[in-house]
Amino acid sequence: MTVLTSSVSCTQTETCFQDGKSDSQLRVKIENNWYNLTQWQHQHPGGAKILQHSNGLDVTDAFTSLHSKNAWTRLSKMHKTIAKLNDTPAPTKATLAFRRLRKQLEEDGWWKHDRKWELFYQLSVFMLTSFGTYISFAGHSIVAILLIGLGMQQAGWIGHDNTHGRGSLQAWFAAFQSGVINGFSRKWWSEKHNIHHVYTNHIGIDADIENDPLIHLFFPSIDKDVYFRRFQHYYFYII
Repeated sequence: MTVLTSSVSCTQTETCFQDGKSDSQLRVKIENNWYNLTQWQHQHPGGAKILQHSNGLDVTDAFTSLHSKNAWTRLSKMHKTIAKLNDTPAPTKATLAFRRLRKQLEEDGWWKHDRKWELFYQLSVFMLTSFGTYISFAGHSIVAILLIGLGMQQAGWIGHDNTHGRGSLQAWFAAFQSGVINGFSRKWWSEKHNIHHVYTNHIGIDADIENDPLIHLFFPSIDKDVYFRRFQHYYFYII
């Protein structure tokens, strides 16, 4: 994933103009167009927070990686802003190489679904959890725990892939695995996890690396440090 960067000095809640002025509107750039999402941000299926973090930035690669062809069609119907904004940095060589690679992979067929394997993965999760639940009533609690645990673990990862997938069938599979098998909100997880993919390991933005105070991935400030941090390399294995 390409790191989103900006050369402007405005805050997250501002957009900079070429004349040096700024306002509190939320705008993002996709390909060569700017879009004002101030009023629409809370209708965004992926949540408003990821848009707010992206204010004033070129989000072309992030949009491409997370959205379907249907989303591109909807985008084409959205109003484009004509404000003269500070332009974003030109794509780097790494970004251009990434775009060429992505295009080549799509042309080679890596984006195509294999429905047989997709059905197999869904059925494997269903069978593991169903059989585990069934034998739990027969008194085989240890085996039941192992089967249900394995089924939930598989549902987590397969649900991860389905949530990233495209189409209504993937959305249904993801909702089943998240809500029915693992008991959590697919929408909540998706909003948080998409931010992780767009702003990977950005401190203060990527919630997937916020494991403190139990596990610190970075040295905390003195006021946020805890006395048991010195032992985290021991209890890490238990957690």
